[in-house]
Amino acid sequence: MVDLIPLQEVDEELLRAWRGLAAEAVEPNPFFEPEFLLPAGRHLPGGADVRLLTVRRGPDLLLAMPVSRTRYRRVPALTTWKHPYCYLGTPLVRAGALNTAPAAALRALRSEQPGWLALEQVGTEGPVTTAFRRAANDVSATWHEQRVWSRPVVSAGDDGATGTDNMSARSARSLRRLRRNLERDVGTVASQDVAAAADPVAVEAEVEAFLAMEMAGWKGRAGTAMANTADHAAFFREACAGFAAAGRLRLWRLEAGDVAAARECHLHAGETIFTWKTAFNEELGRFSPGVQLELDVLGAFHDDARARWLDNCTADVPSTSARLTADRRLMGDVLIGVSRLGRTMAWAVPLVAAAWSRTAALRRRGRTADQD
Repeated sequence: MVDLIPLQEVDEELLRAWRGLAAEAVEPNPFFEPEFLLPAGRHLPGGADVRLLTVRRGPDLLLAMPVSRTRYRRVPALTTWKHPYCYLGTPLVRAGALNTAPAAALRALRSEQPGWLALEQVGTEGPVTTAFRRAANDVSATWHEQRVWSRPVVSAGDDGATGTDNMSARSARSLRRLRRNLERDVGTVASQDVAAAADPVAVEAEVEAFLAMEMAGWKGRAGTAMANTADHAAFFREACAGFAAAGRLRLWRLEAGDVAAARECHLHAGETIFTWKTAFNEELGRFSPGVQLELDVLGAFHDDARARWLDNCTADVPSTSARLTADRRLMGDVLIGVSRLGRTMAWAVPLVAAAWSRTAALRRRGRTADQD
């Protein structure tokens, strides 16, 4: 049975089934779990219009993903819900349902306008995307992959795939020197996961400290820190509380003496730890405290028997942080046309995007010519 259920109508029975699916999903995705999605639906723009697409067999959920009618690259679409705090769009699918649940979902969407689905930010080579590709063929839907990119990840036990070993000797020496300078100028450098002690009071205090650190930096000045918007801060608090209650929140803090230098918030789902949010003390920016904490977190990850992967949830752009990680995961957007009109619209998306890009380029050249 396939249903589309508004997030605000999720009841206790569905909540239990949803959590059961998340615990057994073939590919973990904390951003599509109830502890994340329900606070997002309550507090973030567009949340009231999001529906949870579910495929059920008896009391068990086989598939779940949040969908919303919106636009994908200016074309009306039904998309997996994407907001500024969601870094993975892979649907939750039970391992034994890969051959049936995606096809059932696509068949049900034929009657949903505009007749095509955009799966955004999915791992293009994972078992779930592979299952959807096979399902699209089975139901005579079209399949297009867009915006394929790679994302840094770390595999447990692969010590050579992470850390300063991937950097030039000069860059590695520079980071070690900066750490020594931080200790000399400020105080003893150490890191800890505040959430590890499972103390709700300490977790709540650290969440507030994270919001304050982010607000004090460039994001606060730009108006994009979570604390700039009360609803966004409320979402962060609620999501952190939910994952902390389940023992799946990591709140890392780098300290120099009694001064907090950097912070990271991680979500643990299945065998993967996801780096969700980061912040650093800009007054100590000359010591690269964010990178120093990343190095400590990478070392701790290799000692953690509970996780096999660390996904840093960033784009593969040139940076010191990206050079700490040698492994990459292919990501992309998948466009699936399920109705006759939807197949045409999904096919047209790249053409529309290219036309808008050309128009924007011509406008930029025109403005430059006018200024000359």
